[in-house]
Amino acid sequence: MSESAIGRLAGVCMDVSDLRRSAAFWGGLLGLEPEEPGGQYLSVGGHEGTTPLLLQQVPEDKSVKNRVHLDIVVGNLGAAVEQAVALGGSKLRDMEEGDFLFTVMGDPDGNEFCLVQG
Repeated sequence: MSESAIGRLAGVCMDVSDLRRSAAFWGGLLGLEPEEPGGQYLSVGGHEGTTPLLLQQVPEDKSVKNRVHLDIVVGNLGAAVEQAVALGGSKLRDMEEGDFLFTVMGDPDGNEFCLVQG
């Protein structure tokens, strides 16, 4: 870490309404084994040497567009969209910007993420 850094990124935290449902979705999407819930939190992926996705159970539903989202690079965009939908996600829209093809998706709570053709 640079001497000028205030800190380091330890993970990404996402609000969800159901920890187990969200853990099954994100674990299946990323091919990672979720940890057991610890109170209102559950980590997906940190124990495999990846940047952890920390799920936080909250009482309120998502109400506005995400200001931050995850981009997930995939080998086959069409197949990845089908798999994400089968896990409980939703396809929001297909996008093309320059050389990038991607699909904006929603997780079971409506949190947006993008599947990006790699």
